[in-house]
Amino acid sequence: MVALVLLMSSACAAVASTPRSGSMAASAPPLSDVSSSPPGRQHDAAPARPQDRRRISEEITVVDPVVSNTDPQRAVHDRVGGSEPSIAVNPRNPSEIVMTAFSGENFSGGWPSPAPLWFSSDAGRHWTKEFSIPSPPGHATRFGTCPCDQTVEYGNDGLLYGTFLADASDTQPCGNAAAGQCVVVTGGTTDPRDVNAWRWRGDPVQATNQVHPGSADQPWLVVDAKNALHVAYDDFAGGPSAQVATAAASALPPDFATDTSPGIEVPFAANPGLRLAVDPRGALYALFQRSEGLGNPKTVSYVLNRSTDGGRTWNLNGASDGVVIATVLSDQAPDYKFGGVNALLGGVDALAVGPTGDVYVVYGADVSGSGAGNQLFVDRFRPGPHRTLELREEHVVSGAASAALPAIAVTQDSTVGVLYDTFDGFTSDGLPAFTVHLALGRNRGRLFTDVVLEEFLTPPTFEGRPNDDPRQRVLGDFQQLKAVRGTLYGAFAGNRAPFGGVFSQIDPIFFTAER
Repeated sequence: MVALVLLMSSACAAVASTPRSGSMAASAPPLSDVSSSPPGRQHDAAPARPQDRRRISEEITVVDPVVSNTDPQRAVHDRVGGSEPSIAVNPRNPSEIVMTAFSGENFSGGWPSPAPLWFSSDAGRHWTKEFSIPSPPGHATRFGTCPCDQTVEYGNDGLLYGTFLADASDTQPCGNAAAGQCVVVTGGTTDPRDVNAWRWRGDPVQATNQVHPGSADQPWLVVDAKNALHVAYDDFAGGPSAQVATAAASALPPDFATDTSPGIEVPFAANPGLRLAVDPRGALYALFQRSEGLGNPKTVSYVLNRSTDGGRTWNLNGASDGVVIATVLSDQAPDYKFGGVNALLGGVDALAVGPTGDVYVVYGADVSGSGAGNQLFVDRFRPGPHRTLELREEHVVSGAASAALPAIAVTQDSTVGVLYDTFDGFTSDGLPAFTVHLALGRNRGRLFTDVVLEEFLTPPTFEGRPNDDPRQRVLGDFQQLKAVRGTLYGAFAGNRAPFGGVFSQIDPIFFTAER
């Protein structure tokens, strides 16, 4: 893993747009085709080549290219890699940062052996890879090669929490509800480096998804201002439906006592892309997709809902099942792979709430309708009278024709950050080229500056090239961006080679952005 420091640019650009719409089609794939589990497991490595070392923006400073492990040569020489990164920053001490990813060790060992996380105690300048997430009690054998989908978050009390999908089958997607073996589990720790400090509830461990234990997909963890935990997940036994489980504040291990639904996710033709965000003033927001159509583009409706009572009930603008904020044409899996190597099985959407209660939604739309990819748009909503939410403005984030994997966060001064990737085409030898961007929106996102974090090629191996696996995912289903006070902290899946690695290898890469 590589740590970067990003210096903000002063150049600005803004583009306005109008909502896009698409026609409806009454068809849907099997649930197993839209599930994000099993994850993309292959992390092939190949000797780094000069052409793999693509340009990094001059506004990026590499702090320390050897940060993956206590072994100073491991980041350069190992072949483990990792994709689909999650990041958590301790608000009590922002120098403490944790990341997780689909590390290669998860799939060669994983539970019942302790699973890894990356830990930094100096704001991301140096990292150690700690095998400190123990197997949940009572399920070690059944969980096999997981943890699978995973997100981490610090509470305001400095406790670290993690939620994980445990898939009992190495081959059956969690969308196969008949399998009934996809369980979400959540634990926490006072010390991310110590395997003995981790705490699970119960033996066997309590299932976070208590409505239909065994049919969950893609959990997403947030901690609110009162230190209550909320875990969003797709419940494929429910058709599917969006679910949010809630645990009381500052409980270690957490105890999930409620599990409610912000809305149904049918019709479905793509992964629902369920996301969760906390209003620092108290509300909780959920965002998910409803979709129709075979092939691409699909017709996708992005749905937003809100809870003002800690996840017990949901209602937005008088609708208990959520409000459709946009209906667009969008290119997503099944039958679409970003750059030919990354099936979009996690939606094309992201969600954040600013310090004044403004809600920001990022979503992907195929403006041309050609099936060649999505542009990204940001809608800003502001609180209105009688607890309503009103669309304030919309902006184009990516002018590129093919963008994906958005993440969004808002700083204390209402600077909006959007992390995303673009596909830039294929090289002469058939490798896809990607660029990782951070769009910085001043004044609540009215003016966006685009900064390039990395340009890279996928590894020149079978897994790094387009293949006939419709679920191939070199980069994963999402990446994350978090804000603590005036600083943005991000994690994306990029190529190690531009940072001096011996191998061309997809790794989790860390960066910060601040004034």
